[in-house]
Amino acid sequence: MERWAGKVAVITGASCGMGKLLCEELVKAGMIVIGLGRDTKTIQKHADELKKEKGKLIPKAVDFCPLKNDGSLYPDAKKYNHQDIKEVFEFIDKTYGAVHILCNMASQGTSPCLLEDEIGMWKYTVEINIIGPAVLCKYAIANMRKHNVKGHIINVGGTASYYTSIFMDCHFYSVTKFILRAMGDGLRMEFRANNIPIRVSHIGPGHVLTGAQDRGESKTSEVYEGFLEFAKIYGMKRSTFPRRLPIDATGDKVYTSGLLPALQAQNVIDQILGMIAADDGAEVMDVIMKPTDRKHTVLETDLYWRP
Repeated sequence: MERWAGKVAVITGASCGMGKLLCEELVKAGMIVIGLGRDTKTIQKHADELKKEKGKLIPKAVDFCPLKNDGSLYPDAKKYNHQDIKEVFEFIDKTYGAVHILCNMASQGTSPCLLEDEIGMWKYTVEINIIGPAVLCKYAIANMRKHNVKGHIINVGGTASYYTSIFMDCHFYSVTKFILRAMGDGLRMEFRANNIPIRVSHIGPGHVLTGAQDRGESKTSEVYEGFLEFAKIYGMKRSTFPRRLPIDATGDKVYTSGLLPALQAQNVIDQILGMIAADDGAEVMDVIMKPTDRKHTVLETDLYWRP
């Protein structure tokens, strides 16, 4: 990672979870990290904690979506044209010059299945999972080409980018992540056709212990009832469920309760760092990650329906 010291990385979802952890690792490696998110106070607090490291973290406020999660427009939505993203790259160009790394980590899921999802929620999810990353890629690529750098774009899409989960509340989320991966494939083809030295990587981790379930405030009863329903539909063996009830599967405890195994956030970050550190002659295109698990013979980290 030494060769990246002093270079600029743009990271979305920087206020929490894997985005926050990646910002920290890159700052320690000496990079200038532009952390994007709505909650810049949290990012600034993290930046203050990292002041003694070789690099630095600079928070920038970006809101990918002019819609509320019910699909209705914010009052100033008519003015919304991703200007905040454009201004971030103008700041970078004026202050530091080139962007070398863009990592799209911010993400949004839906809750019901496809048959019950609200159209407004679909629009909200598309804006965050597809349009936002696409706009970021547009400005990052323009900057990289202007400064003639061998840049690197990394999209984090989860295993939902590769397979449709049997968990029905992940179905539309998977639709958006398939598109995100396809966008990376398309960019790679265009880079090759035009001899543009920008690498594109896509990483698909399964369930990861990041605090996301805690933030979503999922309840044990909802989680367990959901698994019982899946057991009926897909013929899961009852023996794979915890024998002693009640269990505590509130929030991220779903991964430590015996229901589901999960990767540690650091596992994923280590893979991303490996992608970045690879020699220019090596492009790590796709990585699928799942926790090493021999206990859950049916309820592995993700179960996929393959017709």
